[in-house]
Amino acid sequence: MPIDGMTFQCPLLETVIIQYSKGEDGMDKLVNVLVASGINPKKISVIFYEDIKEMDLAENRHIREERQKELRNFEKMGVLVTAGLWNKKIICMH
Repeated sequence: MPIDGMTFQCPLLETVIIQYSKGEDGMDKLVNVLVASGINPKKISVIFYEDIKEMDLAENRHIREERQKELRNFEKMGVLVTAGLWNKKIICMH
């Protein structure tokens, strides 16, 4: 049953991921169109751009922390690692 002339069909659909900005209008209507078109609501996920950005920041923060741990471990083993803005040098001390 179409909602305001909107229909959707995809018989092989497994998952729907809707990316939206928080506070943006229309998400509820889109979900209702999908459900009215026979899409199982359990197959529909809504992800907000702001949450994606926060996840990326958290992942980057985690990567930086892991690199810092590795550098500290190298320093403990007697390996001096220096990194410049445009180049990287690894100097092994024996």
